[in-house]
Amino acid sequence: MPPTFAAALRDVRAKSRDARLAACQRLAQASAGEVDEAVAALSVASGDAEAIVRAAGIRALGELSLEHGEALARDGKLSALLIERVRDRSPFVREAATIALGQLGGERAHNALEAALQSEHPEVRFQAIAGFAETSASADPRRLTPLLSDPDGEVRGQAARALATLAETAPDAKAAALEALKALLSDTHARTRAEAALALARLGDASGSDVFAAALEDPTQRGEVLEAIAALGLTRYADRLARIARNVFTSPFDRMAIARVLVRLGDARGVELLRAALSGFRVTPRILAVQAVGDLGLTELAPALAKLKDRPRGVDRATLDAALERLNSRFPQDPSGFPPPSP
Repeated sequence: MPPTFAAALRDVRAKSRDARLAACQRLAQASAGEVDEAVAALSVASGDAEAIVRAAGIRALGELSLEHGEALARDGKLSALLIERVRDRSPFVREAATIALGQLGGERAHNALEAALQSEHPEVRFQAIAGFAETSASADPRRLTPLLSDPDGEVRGQAARALATLAETAPDAKAAALEALKALLSDTHARTRAEAALALARLGDASGSDVFAAALEDPTQRGEVLEAIAALGLTRYADRLARIARNVFTSPFDRMAIARVLVRLGDARGVELLRAALSGFRVTPRILAVQAVGDLGLTELAPALAKLKDRPRGVDRATLDAALERLNSRFPQDPSGFPPPSP
């Protein structure tokens, strides 16, 4: 059983490391009336002799910041503590503190994250990029441009992602961001090239679309690549996507995501993939297909959804009703009770 709040306040100083770690986890769940005491106790944990406890204490402070960040940011004490831990001797603690600054937010945290962009430690630079972009609506995209040439490939990729996010709301900086991102398409790291191509796609530029062929083979990037292909209308990828969907090792989630993209590209194979999932034996693809039919307004598959009302075959009633309601709200029903077929 986890310790009580009162026990956790005490246990941050316990001899047992496990007890100190458990105390940090409990204090992260402090209610509004307990926050001040929790922060004080976690401040003790953040200075623990063992790095794993310091990191746990700081992660807990970050979780509290997500719930109560506005008041904590105004106080200033927590941001000062986290700024100090960004310079910790342990890379795990430094990274946790940088993340927590982003969770805390506020002007002090934002300024600290801007300074951390020049840290000598790559894990700090990596996390500072995301926090810098998230803690201010007016963050200057130009501060991230030098990081596109960072010695660390992951930092370069993170900078590309954040630069696109900031450039979307800063029209004056968009042209320069596009040129900087295009230069990154020749990066030596495949994942960094993919991040640059995805960043360009988010800005409506297809200059990096050739990179998507390789990036599709990475399951961790496939979802974002699929969205970029659909958003840019890259019909030349339809055959490749259909081949991936036919692969027996492709997950049902990816297969149904591919079906959605093919539909958006106007390729009939997307509808057929969804039709096969609706009538297949596996429940998970069927549920995903029901959702897709409703989202995409595929009236030609409405009869298949209607059949599931009498025999759901694992599809929960709420999901099925929601999909049918989307179809019916977009298209008036005919006397048979089904929306009219797509023209």
